[in-house]
Amino acid sequence: MSAGTLIVAAIILLLAVSAAAVLLRDRARGKNSCGCNCKGCSGCSGTNVTIGENGDSRY
Repeated sequence: MSAGTLIVAAIILLLAVSAAAVLLRDRARGKNSCGCNCKGCSGCSGTNVTIGENGDSRY
């Protein structure tokens, strides 16, 4: 492998790890992936989402 290939692979790996970290952090904070409230969402299946009294969702 050339140095250029290794650098590009390292950058792509860094971006993927960063994206995963942001998603996991948001999930731990209780944020939805779409950024909306699940209470009135027609796309919410309801099988793994619990809606709290104040409208927040917990997975």
